[in-house]
Amino acid sequence: MRLIDRYINRAPSAGIKAEGYIWSAVFQFIQGKRGNAFDDLDRADEWADKAGNEPRKASHNYTRVWMLYELGDWERSEEHLKKAFGVLLEFFPNSKNFKIWYHYCLGLVYLKQGKTDEAKAMLDEIRSIQAHMETNEIVSLGNARRDWLRSEILFAEGSLNEAIEVFSSIKNPPIPQLRVDPIIIYNMPFINDFLARAYYTSGRLDDAIAEYERKINFDPQSDNRRLIHPKYYYMLAELYEEKGNAVKATAHYEKFLELWKNADPGLTEVEDAKAKLASLKN
Repeated sequence: MRLIDRYINRAPSAGIKAEGYIWSAVFQFIQGKRGNAFDDLDRADEWADKAGNEPRKASHNYTRVWMLYELGDWERSEEHLKKAFGVLLEFFPNSKNFKIWYHYCLGLVYLKQGKTDEAKAMLDEIRSIQAHMETNEIVSLGNARRDWLRSEILFAEGSLNEAIEVFSSIKNPPIPQLRVDPIIIYNMPFINDFLARAYYTSGRLDDAIAEYERKINFDPQSDNRRLIHPKYYYMLAELYEEKGNAVKATAHYEKFLELWKNADPGLTEVEDAKAKLASLKN
């Protein structure tokens, strides 16, 4: 955060300052400082307006999509998704990749609203677009988005084993360049715990724990460079507590609370972690 603040203060133009505020918003949000995060996105909008850069604001709305998605405000998430892609598809009207990206995101948001049929329609749109694609890199990325959405649909319908099989076949996207837009796309949705959720729902507690452990332990030899969301520690602590491993549950609740020590007051996860930690120590 100190480096991001320096980046914002030294930005030589309004457009670059707007980018700095997106970085700040992302890191504020995953620390549980949600009010600060949305404020930073508003500031990013203001600087994009000063730069006369309307497409820049598509990234700001895309970031809002996944913040609201994580917070369970799916109607507003859908609203900002349509705003973001309204701009992107205006500037790139012939991009099959962008169209697949849009339908994938919209499908995920529909599923959270219980609109399984609408999500399936988005999956059909992706398959229709893919039938006319040629570039290998775009095909690979499109396949990953298609299969993620398909996995979530299967999960929603209770086909857990098939969902796990499909999701397990997805390859990580190429490691992005260190620029704000590729990093945003690469890291959203912020929480990527599909396999852990599917394992847990199918009764495979140990596999779910192992999956979350992989999420929090960085492997430099892997092709995964996603940010480690602090909430993984909270989720893992809950599973260790269910398993009866008080030592590891305690350690992970403590780690989560350390990372969210400056989170907005009264957040459910923080209050719950504090209560469970106190119970484990008694």
